[in-house]
Order: sequence, then C-alpha cells, then structure tokens
Amino acid sequence: MAGVSRVRWIAMLAAFGIASTACIAAQPATAAGADGTYGCADVTGIALGLLSISGSSYTWTKTDTGFRPQQANENGSGTVRFDGNYFVPVTGPMARWNVTGAVAANGININNNGGNLMGCRRR
Repeated sequence: MAGVSRVRWIAMLAAFGIASTACIAAQPATAAGADGTYGCADVTGIALGLLSISGSSYTWTKTDTGFRPQQANENGSGTVRFDGNYFVPVTGPMARWNVTGAVAANGININNNGGNLMGCRRR
C-alpha cells in the first residue's frame, strides 16, 4: 500500500467489488495464507530444507537434496512476526541468520542483506 493514498486504495478495492475496508482491518497478525509446509531451495534449485509455519511459529528442518529431513544443528523452531506480506524471524534458527521472507501466493522468498537466499515453495 506504500505510495497509494487511502482514498485511492479504497477506490481500487471498490473496483474489485470489495465494498469496505473492514476485510483489511480484520486480517490476522500473520500474512494471509502463510501457514503450511514449504520446500526451500537455493537460487540454483538445490534443496536446503523444510520450513513449516503455523500462526506466529515456525520450524526449520535441514534436508538432503531430495528434501528428506536430516539431523543438523540448525534444525529448530522459533517465532516469527509479520509485517504485511513480510515475515521476520524473532527467535530460533532463522533469527540467527538475519533473514526476512516475502510471502506470495506461490511461496516465500527468503532474503538477507546479500539478496535472495532461497525460495520456498508449498509442498
């Protein structure tokens, strides 16, 4: 919604048949539809792990290249806060990586200061 005035935003919603902004105010604290399990791969497509999100909690599990779970020190759970369609790990393994995630209809892109770290697609 950045760069779009509230009046223009309401007009755009009306154009799509949404009569009021009540649906926006009623959204939960999590990004819409983020709950689920995702297979995460690096930018070259090599499997890295499984990310499961439920509300404000997540679990990270390292996998082999076939997305089969592996024992690893980086496995663990934590909490996440949502800011619109972005999530920020607050505790747990992903918080230590200093990453953020952009939630979209087709998955989540995990980024750090260096750019795109991995893409996570629903399983």
